[in-house]
Amino acid sequence: MTAVRRPNNHPDWHRLDNTGKAYPLIRSNQQTTLFRLTAVLTEQVDPSRIREALKKIIPRFPYFQVVLKPGFFWYYFEKTTRLAPVQEDGHYPCTRYERHWAVPPIQIYYKDNRLSLEMSHALSDGYGGAVFLRALLNTYFGEDPGDEDEYDLLKPPCEEEWEDAYDKYFDPSVPPPKRGSAAFHLPFQRVSPGVYYSTTGIVPLKEVLSRAKADGGSLTQWLTARYIAVLTEMIQDNNWKPAPIVLNVPVDLRHLYPSKTLRNFFVTLTPMIDSRIGHFSFSEILSHVKNFMSLQVDRRYISQQIKRNINLERAMSIRLVPLVIKRIFFPFFFYH
Repeated sequence: MTAVRRPNNHPDWHRLDNTGKAYPLIRSNQQTTLFRLTAVLTEQVDPSRIREALKKIIPRFPYFQVVLKPGFFWYYFEKTTRLAPVQEDGHYPCTRYERHWAVPPIQIYYKDNRLSLEMSHALSDGYGGAVFLRALLNTYFGEDPGDEDEYDLLKPPCEEEWEDAYDKYFDPSVPPPKRGSAAFHLPFQRVSPGVYYSTTGIVPLKEVLSRAKADGGSLTQWLTARYIAVLTEMIQDNNWKPAPIVLNVPVDLRHLYPSKTLRNFFVTLTPMIDSRIGHFSFSEILSHVKNFMSLQVDRRYISQQIKRNINLERAMSIRLVPLVIKRIFFPFFFYH
């Protein structure tokens, strides 16, 4: 496979997207703002072949070969010649936390037959990470992607792939969404900083999809309803004070807008069941979640969330505050 040359139109630096701006400011050893994608192969991973595959594909994704740098008001990404390190996995997922910024926002790990990609949410979301990991695996196995893959390694990257889609599809005429009510929080003590627990479960996909379909929901709706149902049972069994149970469910906006961006482009919807007003059966919870998601996954409602997020970024009270001050106070405002 012939590697694509780095495009001349990619800038030496670019701003973080609207969502990405928040992540470096809240980054800590308890909130590393990393996510991980893992591929389980049928053979041992060869790290030297992974490095060679990475060298071949990275010119196709120049917006991922960057390092985070501090500006006066915000962080920004700057081009680098460094490649993401390929290293043996020997720690818990998503625990790498750097107090300095000149480190690649992508890390690649291998262990036996598992290949993992960790990416900073400042750089991209799960969709962008999946596209990059798929390209890495295609090259590792010497496979050419089909014509239906718009991120074909033989095609040069286009500017739309590194656009800030939030800013592009921002509609200033819509009102921001209403503020939600205070939600239920599990009354457990946090673990100490640097301590992590990893719980892994495996379920047959066909059986889960069949069960979700039989109950009248999609996989996302069914799992969301199950999660809420478990929390309602915990509140009842432990005699905890009832409160609205609210989940954050990420929604990929590329299904609603014709964007090719591989940077962040998602919002979170917040289905809610108010445990203060009585008991809800699972079928009732699923019906509520299904109706809520069907209503909210709509460009008219999504545009309200984009409006709120863009307004926060552009507010003079935030925009003109120097980065050194933002780093001190932004975590508090974010969690509030």
